[in-house]
Amino acid sequence: RYGSLERDRSPSFARRNSGIDISPPHHMLLAQSPPTSGQNVPSLRFVPQPLSEETLMDDNHNETLGKLSFVLDLVECILDLARTLGSAFRSIDPVETRKVEQLAPENYSQYRTSQRSLEQLVLYARACSLLNSALHLARDETRNNRLQQSTNLCNVISELQTYYHHVVDKCKTIHRDFTQNCKTSLSPKLVMATADKLIYNQAVHMCQTAALDECSNNQSPNLKSEVVRRYQVAQILFHSLAQTAHNENDKYILMKYLKSVERRLSVRTSESIHFDRHQHHFVDNQRYQCLS
Repeated sequence: RYGSLERDRSPSFARRNSGIDISPPHHMLLAQSPPTSGQNVPSLRFVPQPLSEETLMDDNHNETLGKLSFVLDLVECILDLARTLGSAFRSIDPVETRKVEQLAPENYSQYRTSQRSLEQLVLYARACSLLNSALHLARDETRNNRLQQSTNLCNVISELQTYYHHVVDKCKTIHRDFTQNCKTSLSPKLVMATADKLIYNQAVHMCQTAALDECSNNQSPNLKSEVVRRYQVAQILFHSLAQTAHNENDKYILMKYLKSVERRLSVRTSESIHFDRHQHHFVDNQRYQCLS
């Protein structure tokens, strides 16, 4: 019913529920052993771990919140790609690069401008579709009393709404400019195929640059964090493409790439690299399966 949304989410993706500081104040003593005469015995401390609101909520709530959170992270990856394509003279498609190089100088600028507008437009359209499905899912689940008004849920829905209004405005602006400069008709099939191609190329690009940085002699904490971030972006993009692929061979290849990225992430995250709450976390696809 909700299109690709039902297949684009691994419910374990808890990026926005993480970041809770579990370190208690040093002075907090909640339990202490009785004094022992004649012995200098250190006190025993019992400090309970803080629990998020979702800990006490049912599986339906947590599963839906997981889907919404993943859509939010996926949309952020797509919008980052759209901004990159719009602000930099860069094509992540080698075939497209060769076509541009063969153009006459007088047609070069106009073609590249139209191409960038098309790439941005299809990515914003994909983001708009995902956000629309996510907001409809949240509305329907709330009406059916399967969602509870937790702080995390309210924050995620608020961000979804903010992104939705931003993306709709961008779609209108880019579409108006694009139709004035280009007469190519935008069929739904063309939009979907172009978006999938751009997302796939971006995932491959993230893997390649992360692998190159891993081979670098510069292993500073910032570079290590950037390597993990790129692998995580690739993981999110490959995961979404694999769940929406209709061709079984394409799906097999995407899942193969996804597992390879997850193996690299497992190695990198085992090196005790810590990230703040606004960065991506590992998607456990072995434990949770997306709805089909």
